[in-house]
Amino acid sequence: MKQIFTRAFAARQIAVIAVILAVINSHFYWTRILVNGHCRKYSRYDYFARDIFPWIDWCLASLIPFLIILVTNFSIVGKVIDASHIRKVKFNVRKNKKLTSMTAILLSISFIFLLTMVLFWCSLLYHGLERTYHINWPGPASTFCSTLTTLSTFCCTV
Repeated sequence: MKQIFTRAFAARQIAVIAVILAVINSHFYWTRILVNGHCRKYSRYDYFARDIFPWIDWCLASLIPFLIILVTNFSIVGKVIDASHIRKVKFNVRKNKKLTSMTAILLSISFIFLLTMVLFWCSLLYHGLERTYHINWPGPASTFCSTLTTLSTFCCTV
C-alpha cells in the first residue's frame, strides 16, 4: 500500500508553509529599519503598517482559522445528526454513548474557543476604534464593550 504522508511530503509541506509565511511577513524588510539596535518604521510606510497590515494579519491569523473551525464544527454536527438518524432508521440502535460524548467534548472545546475569540475581537475593535478614531462611545455601548473587554481578558487568561 502506497503511503501518502511520507517524509518527503512533510518536508514539501513545511517548505510551502515557510515560503508563504516569509512572503506574508516580507514587508518588514522594506517598512522597517534598524537604528541603534532598535527596529523603527519608515515614515513613508506608516499608513501601511498602521492601517493596512493589521487587517491582513487579522484575516490570516484569526478570521480564516475562525471560519474554518466554525464551518467544520457545523459539518461535524450535521454528520452526527445524520448518523444518528441512520442508526435509528436502519439498525434500530438508539445511541453510541462513547461517540456522542467524545463528539460533544470536541465540539464544546471548539465552540468555547470560538466564543473567546469573538470576545477578544470585540475588545480589540472597541479599543482600536476608540484609540485610532477618538470615538466617544455612548453610555450603554461603553458599558457593554467594557464588560466584553473584561470577559475576554478573563476567558483568554484562564
